[in-house]
Parts: sequence; structure tokens; C-alpha cells
Amino acid sequence: MTGILINRPPSEYTVVSRLLVWIQVARILQQVFQHVDENPSPSYEHILGLDAQLQQVRRTLSQYLFEFEQT
Repeated sequence: MTGILINRPPSEYTVVSRLLVWIQVARILQQVFQHVDENPSPSYEHILGLDAQLQQVRRTLSQYLFEFEQT
């Protein structure tokens, strides 16, 4: 199946599911640091908006991401 794009919903587990969540978190954190770095007086409202995005990511996590594999 290599090379075939399969569009799965976020609720369906794949081998890269955790990585995709960490990428979302990293992008939001990058926006926080970029905003603080570029603005001498960072907007608290902007940071709160980014915090709301992080909370949304947390709320939409699937339960399988909390289950640890036992090897």
C-alpha cells in the first residue's frame, strides 16, 4: 500500500497519530513565541486566543492517544 493516500478521520488511529497531535501543539507554541518575539508589548488577548486553540486540540484528542502500548 505504499504510495496510496488514505484520508482517515482524526478519530481513527494510525501509526503517526501522536506525531500529528504534537505537530499541532508545536505550531501553536511557535505562534506564541513568534508573537512574543515580534511584539515589544505582546497582546494578552492574542496569547489567550492561542491558549484556546491548545485547549481545543486537547478536547478533540481521541481516547486511544491516552492508552499506552505495552510491549
